[in-house]
Amino acid sequence: MDDKIFNFGDLVKLSAYGETVFKFNPVGKRYLGQNGIIVSEVMEKLNMTGYKVKFAAESVVFLGIDEITLVKEC
Repeated sequence: MDDKIFNFGDLVKLSAYGETVFKFNPVGKRYLGQNGIIVSEVMEKLNMTGYKVKFAAESVVFLGIDEITLVKEC
């Protein structure tokens, strides 16, 4: 579970699960291949635990913990 705990400002992207969920969704498809920034503390919404994420040129969106992963620095 430690890899699913994020902080304000963490750089994230869609996880493999998130890509599977959103690849056929016209709105969610815009997030494929993009990095976003965590802009909220962990929260519950629609019986799902997740975070608000801000992608460039997009509105803030709520994503479940399993739908995002931390962007690792090389």
